[in-house]
Amino acid sequence: MIDDDMTCTIPDPLYRKLSPEKRVELAGKIRHLYFKGAHVTEETAGSVIDLFGDLQLTHGIHVTSKWFAHYSSANNPLYIYFFTFASKFGLSFFFSTKNLKGAGHGEELSYVFRHHLFKNHPTLKQTAREQAMRETMVGLLSNFIKSGNPTPHNATVAADTQKVNISWPAVHPGRMNYLEIGDELSVKKDFLKERMNFWDRVYRDTLGTPLYDFF
Repeated sequence: MIDDDMTCTIPDPLYRKLSPEKRVELAGKIRHLYFKGAHVTEETAGSVIDLFGDLQLTHGIHVTSKWFAHYSSANNPLYIYFFTFASKFGLSFFFSTKNLKGAGHGEELSYVFRHHLFKNHPTLKQTAREQAMRETMVGLLSNFIKSGNPTPHNATVAADTQKVNISWPAVHPGRMNYLEIGDELSVKKDFLKERMNFWDRVYRDTLGTPLYDFF
């Protein structure tokens, strides 16, 4: 269905504003950006997830973060992370979507809380790699809860800081920093820049709302 009519992926507020011709034009741009012009097949399932993930979650987080960054202060810091750590404790693995790579939405919580789906599973054994991720996630979050900073310099506040061994900068206007949490931790900026800029332009040009006019 998607491959036959890519206009069905256009969000409703945009769809209602666009003429039939403009819908087809936007659908072509979506296919080019997410599928490199190719057909939607089982092999491009990951791109389908990227598309709908952006529409339902990621772009909204991006817009909210931009506005929050503008109005935030040193007393109200915003920290963004992108969790990419993939293992058998992720729900994608548990539900046998093994042909899809990476981590799914909310999978980082499996390394903070003991998920009830895994509690009595007979075959899942935690490896050193997964234990290290559990310690990292708990360390980052507990640091933030205690001090407002996930990687504080005060070692008495956060004994796990040495394990984390990274400084995670807050988001500021014009500096959209984020921490990618995978097998290694790395500080990056401008999360999914090409895709987020695409939807910023489309919403701004189509709806004409100041919501997408960033400072």
